[in-house]
Amino acid sequence: MTGTPAGRAVTPLLRGNETIGHPSHPILVTVPIGAWVLGSWFDLRHARHGRPADAKAADTALRVGVVSAVPAVVTGWVQYLDTRDDSRREAAVHAAVNATGLTLYLVSLAARLVGLRRAGRVLSTSALLGVGVGGFLGGDLSYRKGVGVRPQVLSDAEQPVAAPVVHR
Repeated sequence: MTGTPAGRAVTPLLRGNETIGHPSHPILVTVPIGAWVLGSWFDLRHARHGRPADAKAADTALRVGVVSAVPAVVTGWVQYLDTRDDSRREAAVHAAVNATGLTLYLVSLAARLVGLRRAGRVLSTSALLGVGVGGFLGGDLSYRKGVGVRPQVLSDAEQPVAAPVVHR
């Protein structure tokens, strides 16, 4: 992708560092995650109170999460291209876990469409747990391994500390 003329033009835009000053992927993942957490909250309300409006809100939030996951996935793959060795392996696991979560959300939507609401809730809950694990790995990639971070743009005073000092 990055070797073609179109890829050389689009990749920096998707990466975000040059255009918005930081990676695009971490900010884009907040939309689907937020939608899915909100959907789970409405699922809980519907399970407790049985109000149709809560079921509709849960389904809508689920759809928003699935649709908004697309740009998050695309920018994540662009960041993946920048990884090597251990970071690349961890990024592959991060992607696989999140892809599994997204698949579970799609199956949950299908279950809801055919009237299997309880199964849809179970699938969504499993998906949210998986996405949480994926998010943990993504945080590790960003904050511990610096994937997507461009330290050369920071002044010496702003350089991140490699490891926190622990006083005992």
